[in-house]
Amino acid sequence: MSDKNKPALEKPRMCEVLEVLPGEQWRVQNDDAIYRVNPGGMLEYRMPADDEWRLSDVIHLTAVINQPGLIIRGPVWTEEEAVLLQAFRKVGVNWLSRDPGSDVVDMWTEMPESDAGGYKGIMIGSVPMALFPSLLDDQLVNVSGT
Repeated sequence: MSDKNKPALEKPRMCEVLEVLPGEQWRVQNDDAIYRVNPGGMLEYRMPADDEWRLSDVIHLTAVINQPGLIIRGPVWTEEEAVLLQAFRKVGVNWLSRDPGSDVVDMWTEMPESDAGGYKGIMIGSVPMALFPSLLDDQLVNVSGT
């Protein structure tokens, strides 16, 4: 079917294969890059400190197709959470994490290191989990790209 005859709401086949939404940003285990599938169905990536999206190479494409468990999806923020994230970014918060079983969300300026049972590094502070219900247990999220 040509692009001209393709229904407007049909998502690229790549999204169906990877089980992601068009334009949804996600990560891959042991990789700092942020990935997405563009409207044309091509896999793209960017580094956290970079605004430029680049086409991904075949090696990464093959890895995520053959091992979809490597994909780490970020939370889908509520409108209220998105407003809080904007305010936090303005004061230098770039990362949020939630340790397993914790009832607080920790805030970081730089990406913390994963440690058995949680994260370690220099933490700015913590807020109640109720402010970020979309953040899952044992999840680390770069909020500077959201």
